[in-house]
Amino acid sequence: MATAKKGQLVAATEWWKHLRWTKRAFWKRQRQADKREGQAQREEA
Repeated sequence: MATAKKGQLVAATEWWKHLRWTKRAFWKRQRQADKREGQAQREEA
């Protein structure tokens, strides 16, 4: 691992592999919430 430094447990790129699923799930829910909010506003108008 060229990016791993002495004293670090894992290289920086390895963290992204673990966080990728969480980030995707978060933004998916965020988009769905925005869509629902937009639909609710259109129904009110």
